[in-house]
Amino acid sequence: MLDGTRVIDVHHHFLPRAVFDAFKAEAGGGTRLVNDRISITLRDDLYSVEAHLRTMEEGHVDAAILTYSGVSIQGMPTCRQLNEGFAEIQRQNRGRLYGSVHVALQEPEGGPAELERGVRELGLVAVALPT
Repeated sequence: MLDGTRVIDVHHHFLPRAVFDAFKAEAGGGTRLVNDRISITLRDDLYSVEAHLRTMEEGHVDAAILTYSGVSIQGMPTCRQLNEGFAEIQRQNRGRLYGSVHVALQEPEGGPAELERGVRELGLVAVALPT
């Protein structure tokens, strides 16, 4: 049906390992992080590039834009970790995995600078904004 068409997943939930580990620590090692801002299940495959690439192959997805905009509510330090992690994954998986810039909308004073850093310095190709 889509022969010759490139399939791109534009909303692919992924957490860089550093962010996953920080959440896991905040959850006391548990499989769920629940606080007054977020509720998230912490599955090990969330940070596994290999698992995501394998799933993409199975689903005939050529490329994905990595995002997890809902975790932006955790604040700008989390957003910076997301952005840096996505940039590294994008560098290591050219043509398959692309990163999106995350900013904490509840911290508007830091958003513009982080958005610019994400695009210009880190080379991320999209913006993820929770609405």
